[in-house]
Amino acid sequence: MKSIFKLLIHSLLVIFYLICFSCSNEGDNSISGQKQKIIPITPKSEYTEQESGEWKLLKEDHLPHIKIIPKSTKDNIEVQVLGKFNDQHYIERIGIMNADKQDLTGINLQKTPNPNAILTLFPILENPGIKVYVKCNLHDLWTKPLLNNTE
Repeated sequence: MKSIFKLLIHSLLVIFYLICFSCSNEGDNSISGQKQKIIPITPKSEYTEQESGEWKLLKEDHLPHIKIIPKSTKDNIEVQVLGKFNDQHYIERIGIMNADKQDLTGINLQKTPNPNAILTLFPILENPGIKVYVKCNLHDLWTKPLLNNTE
């Protein structure tokens, strides 16, 4: 009788163990137990208004707003970022790069709630590959073409 009782307890433990493992499926990402397909995110090398990827809800906060200052031979491009920033979420750098992603000019910023910069790029202003960029510590590199998208 004692051995039957042990066998019964052992069988119940095995069943309990199997039930527990069958409930914890890989890919189960919900309380209801339904499997959800997890799609990995591949970060982009740069984000734009048209290609904002996983940060699409944040694009208005991170896209550079460009204003060309007319009749100026120096400090002729003003760049602002309109998002709300703080010590944990901030813009690290604002700058200008060419089509090969070479940094032409830029300013490293302190943790500021209102990031902006005035940059100089008069001699090569007409180059179609020139982009203004903003580098966020959390949401990567955001770019906007300098030509045809200025405000």
